Order: sequence, then structure tokens, then C-alpha cells
Amino acid sequence: MFQKSSNFYLYIIEIYGVRKLSYLNIYGAYKLFGIILLLLYGRIFKHISFYLTATPTSSPIVAFTAVLTHPVSLGPLQAIEFDKVITNIGNAYETRDGQFSAPVSGVYLISATVYAPGRHSVFIEIVKNGQQLAAMYGSNDDHPGQIIVVVLSKTDRVWVRHFRDNNIANIFSDADRHYCSFSGVLLAVL
Repeated sequence: MFQKSSNFYLYIIEIYGVRKLSYLNIYGAYKLFGIILLLLYGRIFKHISFYLTATPTSSPIVAFTAVLTHPVSLGPLQAIEFDKVITNIGNAYETRDGQFSAPVSGVYLISATVYAPGRHSVFIEIVKNGQQLAAMYGSNDDHPGQIIVVVLSKTDRVWVRHFRDNNIANIFSDADRHYCSFSGVLLAVL
């Protein structure tokens, strides 16, 4: 990382080397730039070489999308097990239980959609460790969905489930038309 004083010197070079370029001819701009480099020789060259050779730190990439390929009748508080994985970078989504487990602490974007066929009503929620983050309601061929941004700690679990405890929810999807989906992506590491 640059020290605060070196940012100041780079800023001076940027001002005089770029902004003043329109006021000077090309020869004058090179001459001015050369003079500034000579004046700052001791401090600037080690920072320029560091800047050119430093590699940025990489953040992990975490992203998933899973879809449902068949109709499902959900009981009270039953999770939707999205059975077909389209993307699972970071291997954090599990089809066996329909849950996403955050591999790193960070800010995530999570989305879910379902399809309520015919005259059926569905009450669906996105939960983190069993606590509701967002809810969806749909009926009469409705297609409710939610997109949320949430902070997750490492190993926090997120899933989609039916949230009424006294009725059955019927959701529809099939192998050719993926009406129901669950997705997430890491936006920033914390």
C-alpha cells in the first residue's frame, strides 16, 4: 500500500502531467513531467515500482443458482429442495436439503421465486438460520419472488421454505420450465 505522502506526490504528477497537458505543448509536458520526477526521485520510484509489481488480493467467488424440476406439496415449515443446480461456484449450495451455507463472511445477494398454480395459495419465506429474512405470497397462477441483500457470517445457512404451519402449499415447476429458483452471490467479503 502507498503511504499517505506518496499519494500526494502521485496526485501532483497527475495534476501537472495530465491536466496541464492541454495548456502545454507535448515537449513542455514531457519536460515538466521529467522535472517533477527528478524533484521527487528518492520517494517516487520505489512506490511506482511497487505499484507496477504488486498483485491485488483476490476475493473468493461464491455464486449459486438451483431450480426445482417437479411439482411439490409442502408441509408446515418444510424447506424447498431445489434439485437441479445450474451454478454452484464455491460448492456452498446443497441439493439434499436445499440450503446454502456461507463459506465466508460477507454481503450476499439472495433471491427466490416460486409458482403458485391454479387456485392454490403459497406462503414462502427466505430464512437465515431459521429466522425469516423475507416473505412471499402468491395465489391463482401467481409467481412471487424476493431479492434481498444480507450480511452473512461464515457457516450461516439460508434456505427457502413454506412458512404457514397449518396448511399445505403446492408449488409448480417441471423439468422443461423452471418456474421456481433459488440464487445467491457474494457481493463483498467482510
